[in-house]
Amino acid sequence: MVGRVRGAAKESLVDMEDLFTKTQIEEMRVSLLGWYGLNRRDLPWRLAEDDIEKRAYRVWVSEVMLQQTRVQTVIDYFNRWILKWPTLHHLSQASIEEVNEMWAGLGYYRRARFLLEGAKMIVEEGGVFPKTVTSLRKVRGIGEYTAGAIASIAFKEVVPVVDGNVVRVIARLKAISANPKDSLTVKRFWEVDSKAIIFDSVVEISKEVNFLNELPSLMKFCELHVVEMFASCGQETKTVFGIDIDSIWFGVLAVKCCLLELAAQLVDPFEPGDFNQGLMELGATVCTPTNPSCSSCPVSDHCRALSNSRSDSSLLVTDYPMKGIKIKQRHDFSAVCVLEIVQDEDMLDSDIHLSDSEFILVKRPDEGLLAGLWEFPSVLLEGEANLVTRRKMINQYLRNNFGLDIRKSCKVVLREHVGEFVHIFSHIRLKIYAELLVVHLKGLYICSLPSHFQISQEKATIAAVHMVEAWLSSFSGMKDVLRKQEREALHWKSVDKNGITNMGLTSSVRKVYTMVQKFKKQKFATNPAPSGKRIKRSIQRN
Repeated sequence: MVGRVRGAAKESLVDMEDLFTKTQIEEMRVSLLGWYGLNRRDLPWRLAEDDIEKRAYRVWVSEVMLQQTRVQTVIDYFNRWILKWPTLHHLSQASIEEVNEMWAGLGYYRRARFLLEGAKMIVEEGGVFPKTVTSLRKVRGIGEYTAGAIASIAFKEVVPVVDGNVVRVIARLKAISANPKDSLTVKRFWEVDSKAIIFDSVVEISKEVNFLNELPSLMKFCELHVVEMFASCGQETKTVFGIDIDSIWFGVLAVKCCLLELAAQLVDPFEPGDFNQGLMELGATVCTPTNPSCSSCPVSDHCRALSNSRSDSSLLVTDYPMKGIKIKQRHDFSAVCVLEIVQDEDMLDSDIHLSDSEFILVKRPDEGLLAGLWEFPSVLLEGEANLVTRRKMINQYLRNNFGLDIRKSCKVVLREHVGEFVHIFSHIRLKIYAELLVVHLKGLYICSLPSHFQISQEKATIAAVHMVEAWLSSFSGMKDVLRKQEREALHWKSVDKNGITNMGLTSSVRKVYTMVQKFKKQKFATNPAPSGKRIKRSIQRN
């Protein structure tokens, strides 16, 4: 039960009967370290490294990559990352675009930006890697968990590391359910004598455990989706599930501090890094969410959840911790336009697939979802939309952002819907409608290009990027568009087919491009052009 330990020299958030005994602690340390020594997975970030700062850097990169991502997926990304940026100083010289391209497909892209910003910050402040949790927490993007991992694994600081795997292991060892709707949980973890008790206890724990200097994140803890629980914060109602919001705040804080205190008890003082990795490894490979292998668990003798399941057939080890509340995904809809610019308005069907052409890419804002990454021009829709509505919105987007009126400033060579699919983010279900728009810029604007951008007959095969850049910067009225672009921080670039292939694009952008290439291949295969003959393509007018 959370509260003060009566008569104790120090006050704790955990009742004395809930703390691990000295014997339990010693036995679990020996058992877990022995098990980890025999069963640890051979992972590239665990390789021996004489240079302690290189070791810290590798731990940092791996732990950030492993957040919300499977180990097998991370291995290849980690190896390529270390090959390109083997040290903190190498990373600090990288650009955000290089980092984003390397990270593409791994998801949660803000992690990559934080790694780069953190590396630059450390180098700018002297280039010495921080060695304690307290100093690591001051680095941009390094949170409580990552700081604990780096400090304990690389620098042997005796601090706990509490990720989802550790939460699950400890919750089962102590049979903590932490279901927000469960009245017993409310009684055990949310009811406290006063707010002062919680704050006093947090201060004491932070001194003893060195785990943070700020209140812990409430985004997700012990598999509780606290975001949804706090949905009514700031509104007229001040309760959730009939519980006062202040009680929930301090209750969640109490649960976290409780588990941190339990985890801190267990950390081996001589091998804190191996112990923490062993605890995480145990949760990842043995004490799994749905099919725990209790018979091969090195600490099963101390597991209260297992003991409860053996004495009560209605209970399962997987009842701990209780499953959290599922957050309802937001449903969004987007129209994506793969804008391809070609040099010849009359082209053979096969030429469009093989010719020199350029694709326009737009950079996303520096904040928010997929921040700073490149994508094809797109617009968010209010909901399901038909083809006419989607094209109308795309046309408006191109006109507003590029001054491109597809009726006046270019000739549409081909425009077709190529497919649709659903892309899942952690909190968004995004339906994407993809279309291909192939255009040739009309001579009216080509004639107004600066002399050094003129495309002669002899240089007709020059990359169309020259034509695109010059056109967008010189035709009538473009200065106003460029000024607007600068104000709204809209950044674009043109890339040829090879450039697209070699870029690190997000999985959804890559999928759209693959759909376009597949569409072209099928169309040209079924409608081959007569050899040596120009064909006027029939298009769907807008």
